[in-house]
Amino acid sequence: MDIKTIDHILAGSFFLSQVSEYIIGKLKGTVENFKLQDYRSDDLEYQFIEMLEDSLNDTFSEYDDKVVSENFNLSLENIKLLTKVSNIKEILELLIGQPVHDDLLNLWNENIKKEITKPNREWLYRYITFQNTIVDDSIRTATKMYARAYGETMFLHKNSEKRIRLQDVFIQHKYKNISNNKGLSIDSDNVLDYLKYFINFQVDMQSGLEYVNCLFIEGNAGCGKSSLVSYLADMYEKRFKEWVDNFGERELICIRLRDIIPDNMRFTYDSINSDILSYLNLDPSERLDKKHKNSIVILDGFDELCMVEKIHENINYYIYELFELFKECKIIITTRPQYINIRSLNFPKAHIMLLHFDKEQRVAWVNKYMQTSCEEEEKTALEYIKGLNDNDTNGICDTPMALYMLVAGRINEDAKQNNWVLYNQIFYRELSETVYNSIFPSSHGTYSHSIKKYKDFIYRVGAEISYEMYKGNNTKLYLTNDDITKIISGMEISDFDVREIVKYCYALCSYWKMDAEKGVAEFYHNNIRDFFMCEKIFYEMEKLYQETEDLSDRIFAETFAKRLFELFSYSEINTKVIEFLYLRVLYQKNKNNDMNFAKIEKSKKQLENFFYLLAEGNFSMPNDITFGTGYDSIINTLINTVQIFRHAYDPYLENEDSIITWFYNEAFTFGSYPFFINNFKKIFIRDSLIINERIIYTAGKANFSYILLGGEDLRDVEFVSCIIQNAAFQNAILSGANFEGSDLSGSIFRGAVLQNGNLKNCNLTNCIFTDAILMNTILPDGSTFESNVEAYNHLRELNIKGLII
Repeated sequence: MDIKTIDHILAGSFFLSQVSEYIIGKLKGTVENFKLQDYRSDDLEYQFIEMLEDSLNDTFSEYDDKVVSENFNLSLENIKLLTKVSNIKEILELLIGQPVHDDLLNLWNENIKKEITKPNREWLYRYITFQNTIVDDSIRTATKMYARAYGETMFLHKNSEKRIRLQDVFIQHKYKNISNNKGLSIDSDNVLDYLKYFINFQVDMQSGLEYVNCLFIEGNAGCGKSSLVSYLADMYEKRFKEWVDNFGERELICIRLRDIIPDNMRFTYDSINSDILSYLNLDPSERLDKKHKNSIVILDGFDELCMVEKIHENINYYIYELFELFKECKIIITTRPQYINIRSLNFPKAHIMLLHFDKEQRVAWVNKYMQTSCEEEEKTALEYIKGLNDNDTNGICDTPMALYMLVAGRINEDAKQNNWVLYNQIFYRELSETVYNSIFPSSHGTYSHSIKKYKDFIYRVGAEISYEMYKGNNTKLYLTNDDITKIISGMEISDFDVREIVKYCYALCSYWKMDAEKGVAEFYHNNIRDFFMCEKIFYEMEKLYQETEDLSDRIFAETFAKRLFELFSYSEINTKVIEFLYLRVLYQKNKNNDMNFAKIEKSKKQLENFFYLLAEGNFSMPNDITFGTGYDSIINTLINTVQIFRHAYDPYLENEDSIITWFYNEAFTFGSYPFFINNFKKIFIRDSLIINERIIYTAGKANFSYILLGGEDLRDVEFVSCIIQNAAFQNAILSGANFEGSDLSGSIFRGAVLQNGNLKNCNLTNCIFTDAILMNTILPDGSTFESNVEAYNHLRELNIKGLII
């Protein structure tokens, strides 16, 4: 080790202050004793030198690699908090009570150098260098918050005597490499190994590889993205030797992106960086100086920014701005899938997907949980999980979030097969078995333990809170006590302590938002928020159908339309909400308890009246919404209405002939629906939902006969198992379109581009395909051909009645 480097470090005094402050307690008593015995000055110095050497030996022995323990980690934490001392000479003179000769000070320094350069202490030197030259206590990050979360009691145990922490059950993630960058591929499927490789990845001029400093980590809801960040933050804060071994002397800067969402819920892509710098407590003019040049910056939860109104239209611009801001750092961005088109970003990047747990990981998780003094009910659930094969998990028992809820929630057999049942049992049934029993006093001031009387109310509060967040364009991530008070007042129940309700509710946590003056409530996880939003939709739709049961078609349609606009015009509903909705109806149907709004609508077919009313445009919409000024509100309402009913309907569409009729049959013939034609893609062309291996296509299982979509760009549309008779698709772009199993008889595809499409098992009777492009298109019998000529020839051989090619 270069002794000049050590001298430079020691001259900075930060290290001296650590060591001196740490051993002062050991020295002080002895020094005071010497002074009381009236030692001569030279004796005092001589004794001090011996005592100094012994103290240094004792002090540094705790830092040897072999003695890394909890006590050691605690001492490091204490060291970080010590007050910096500018001059070690002053400390010694204060202790001894007389001037300190330079010889003594030099001996002090030499002893420190001797101790720091002993074998097995190289990492300590790196730690001192790191703390002295890299860490900047003036910037404000979420790193400590994430590290704290790693050791905090998990939410289903907040009010339990048992203490389960993330660190007790954390399992390393596996990943899939999505990047096509060959230089960023490794053999290991362990995400920590990949992170080590990415962070330390270097290129030389001869390799021909691109330098990559940005990694996107995608993962489905509940798969552990934020848990991974907490694991890294905990390593950085408490296991520094492990951190340095993995990532070198790099600073970790964690930013929870939801915390930078401005109060007005709007960004401009040229201001997001100033918002982040403000969040970091840095002046916007500073940018990131050289001190942070090689830091690791984790931007957690980009999907939550995407929920801000209009941001999805300019996602790439925001990414480019962030990339520019942190271009001298290693950047890690976490997000749920489908929010960012990562491939389209025009800069070198790495891209991985966190995988759901496989059997090996589930068994490892179970074994960790079993070490936490399990109760019998927990052991039963753990053994159930342990015995599952990958094909049996059904997308429920394969994420850390789901595993924890399955075990800690004491769920039954139904919950093992249906995520909605799992959440319902935890957040509804479990309420009557928790400390809620003791938070509602009787009129005499005693606790009546009559929680069942209030169970529905507390459950409903969760639904209303999630709806308030949705009304904030899916970006209102926190509610103040005042907000919750208004919700409860609106339910005509106002004599409860709001803070207590929030504090004890399984679904919510109460905490103090940074720089806020009031307490705010936040769902522990977005899945829980989305579950309660599903419940809100059910409350409202059931109520709506009950209140309109005896109304005429016209009055029903007007009442129905106004209420849907009032409820769902704010923004698009999250996909996870729709998934819960489907699972709720499916469970009711399977239990023969299915007199829900979907079943009622299936028999009454009132949606046709709703859509016809909108086509007419001759009714008064709420909140001054018009087709001119309220375009976004109308589109949001229609998107949400279609999503809700399509997926709530699906359990009842099991027969081949079962379809949804959105519009009056042949209505398009009369030109009644120009608004829907012009916006058909926005409303009906959505990503399919895959649940337990079942694929639900938004535009599938529907009757779109007579629809006029000529010239439209409908690439990758999924018209699966539809009736689309006598429709017009001339000159439409239908590349990759999936019509499998649909009745297309009488429809026109003249000049349409159907390349790579799917017409398998379609009825093409009396269809017109003149000049259509059918290369690599799956034909009705399952055949495909690379050339148009071959495709046309084969269609002729099929002898389809009335087919014109």
